[in-house]
Amino acid sequence: GENYLPDTAHSFLNDLSDRCLIEVVSKDSVGRNETVKIHDVLRDLAIRVAENENRCYFKQAGRGVSNFPSEEVVGEGCDKLSLMYNNLPSLPTTFACSSLSVLLLTGNHGIKEVPGSFLNELPSLRVLDLSYTGIKSLPPCIGNLKHLASLQLK
Repeated sequence: GENYLPDTAHSFLNDLSDRCLIEVVSKDSVGRNETVKIHDVLRDLAIRVAENENRCYFKQAGRGVSNFPSEEVVGEGCDKLSLMYNNLPSLPTTFACSSLSVLLLTGNHGIKEVPGSFLNELPSLRVLDLSYTGIKSLPPCIGNLKHLASLQLK
């Protein structure tokens, strides 16, 4: 017979948990894994592998970050950057990351403006999520982002 998809998913989660590849954060009312997270060591390994393949996804979502990371920390080859739901008070005036295609800043209420000089250094940007920030207007140079396909401003 065919397996029920949620049962199959829970079976995979149990296997990953048994092998110490993920950590169970919470269980549902019948004792099944409901919320899991990847172990820090495995996460760090995945980041290193991605960097070695010249692909980078730098994620610091919901970690209480209060300073925008430097180009040196993120890396010039980084193409995706997620800093959602942190405590960023502002965006830097410069951020040389020409290969960045996705920038997620959702939920950083302290960000009130986007410096034009910041956007000018992100020519490959395709997705920009500024929802739930304090931003009221955008600089005119937003129109220079030729590849921008998604701009979120809730």
